[in-house]
Amino acid sequence: MKFDPVEVWLSKVAKRHSGSKQTESMYRSSFMRFCQFIELSPEKILEQWDSARFDLARREQFVEDMLQKVDFYESYLGKQGCARTTVAAHLGTLQSFFKHMRLPVPVQGFNADPVFHNRDISKEEIKRILNNSAPRDRAYFLMMLQSGLRPVTLVQLRYEQLKEDFESRKHPSVLINVSKEITKGEYCDHITFIGPDAVKALQDYFNERGKPQDSETIFRESERAKKAGTEGLQTNKFSMRFKYHVESLGLIQDRRPKGQPQQLRLYCLRKYFRKMAAPAGPDFVNFWMGHTLGVDDHYFSKDPEFQRKQYEEKAMPNLQIYEPSPLEYTGELRELRAKLDQRDLEVQKLKAKLDGVENTGKRLESLEKELEEMRGLLKSLLKKQA
Repeated sequence: MKFDPVEVWLSKVAKRHSGSKQTESMYRSSFMRFCQFIELSPEKILEQWDSARFDLARREQFVEDMLQKVDFYESYLGKQGCARTTVAAHLGTLQSFFKHMRLPVPVQGFNADPVFHNRDISKEEIKRILNNSAPRDRAYFLMMLQSGLRPVTLVQLRYEQLKEDFESRKHPSVLINVSKEITKGEYCDHITFIGPDAVKALQDYFNERGKPQDSETIFRESERAKKAGTEGLQTNKFSMRFKYHVESLGLIQDRRPKGQPQQLRLYCLRKYFRKMAAPAGPDFVNFWMGHTLGVDDHYFSKDPEFQRKQYEEKAMPNLQIYEPSPLEYTGELRELRAKLDQRDLEVQKLKAKLDGVENTGKRLESLEKELEEMRGLLKSLLKKQA
C-alpha cells in the first residue's frame, strides 16, 4: 500500500489537536500557500531532498536554498500585511512539516507577543449583538459566554453531553459533560455549565430547528447548506457572524489595518466569561474553560454538585445578560428547592412503607388461605383413618 507522506503528516497534526478537521485544514492551506510561493509541490520538495540527502555538498545546498526560500516567504507575508501572529503560525507549519519529514531545515520561528489584545466587551454591547442575532447564533454566543468553552469545542458538542440536565430542568444551570476528544490537545474530560440565558436561547433554537438526536452536534448546518453539500459547521462561520454584527452596529470606532486582529472578536465572549466568573476562583474558572491545572489537578474536586454550587452562587449571577426572574439566584429560591427535595425524599420513604404494609397484608391473606387448605386436608386424612 502506498502512503502519501503529506497526508500522514496532516493526520498526525489533527490527532494532536483533538482530531480537529479545522486544524488539519489550516495546516494544509498554510503549507500549500508556501508551496505556491516557491513554485514547488510537496512531492517535488521531497524528491529534491531524496536525491541530495546522501551527498554532503548537495545536502548542504538543499538546506541553504530552502532556508532562503523560507526567508523570502516570511518577508512576503509581512509585506502582505499579515500580523506577527499570522507569520509565526505560517512558520510553525513549516517547522512541523520539516520535522515530521526529517528534513534538517532549521526554520527559526519566533514568539509572536500578543500586541493586539482583545478589548473587554461590555454587557450592553453583548446585548445589542444578541438582539440582532438569529436563534442559532444567539444560542452559540450565549453558550460560549456562559460556559467558557472554546469555539472549536462548541461546534463539536453533542446533544447527549447536556441532555439530562437540559431536559430535567431541576436546576437554574445546565451541566455540560465535555469529552477530552473535543478539547484542545485532548487535555481531559471536564465539566462546565450554562445559565438560564443560554438555556432559553438553546430552547428557542431547538423550537425553530428541531431538537437534535443524542449523537448529533447541537449546532447544525441549515437544510439549504446541507443540500448544497456543505460539510459541517466550522467556527469561522460564527466568527464571521460576530464580526458582521460588531461592524453593522458600529461597535468599533478605531479599525486596525488589514491583517491585524480587530479589538472585538468572538473570543471576547470567552474573555468576558473569565472576567465575570472570577469570583469563583481561578481553579474553577480554568477547569470550566478546559485549561490544565498542572499538579493541582490531582487535588481539585470535580464533584458535579460541588462544582454546580460554585457556578450558581459565584459565577452565574455575573454572567447573566438579561434580567433574571425575581426569585432567581436568591437564597430564598435555593432554600425552597432544598425543602422541596427533602419533601420528595420523605414522600418516597412513606410510599415504600405503605408498599411494605400492603405487601404484608397480601402475604397474610395468602398464608391464611394456605392454612385453611391444610386444615381441610388434615380433616380429610383423619376421616379416612377412622
